[in-house]
Amino acid sequence: MKLVSAKTPCRHRAHNRHWLSACVIGLLLGVSACGAESSPPGREPVDVTLTVWNLSHYPIKELYVHRGESYQGTANRLSEPLLEQAKVGVPLTTGQYVTAVRDKNLGEKIALTTGAGLMLYNSDCTLIVLNENFQLLGNPDYSGLGADGAATGD
Repeated sequence: MKLVSAKTPCRHRAHNRHWLSACVIGLLLGVSACGAESSPPGREPVDVTLTVWNLSHYPIKELYVHRGESYQGTANRLSEPLLEQAKVGVPLTTGQYVTAVRDKNLGEKIALTTGAGLMLYNSDCTLIVLNENFQLLGNPDYSGLGADGAATGD
């Protein structure tokens, strides 16, 4: 089986059809949800439960929560594949990345990894896994922070 990473850059225009999935960046959530990879001033990382909802057309075979961009060496959080339309809660610490691995075609797999660590401070968020990217729903809880991201003392 060949593993194709969603972060793999396209280098050959002639192979765009074959590499389209690999060219998509796993996550474009916006600066307010996960722009920085460290906690805002005055905010310590916290443990939350992230709901992962599979809205892709494929079962998710493996799901990883990890520090840094590589999921290698971390444990799969799924005991069985996450079927289409199914949800699962996974423990996550502020700033960790998420990687979903699914079958692509002809025995290949594709690994979709968030483009940044998720800066979540509560369990009110759902990470939707689509065919080739993610979408974050909910409130990442920046309450108590001023416009500059610094704690307001509330």
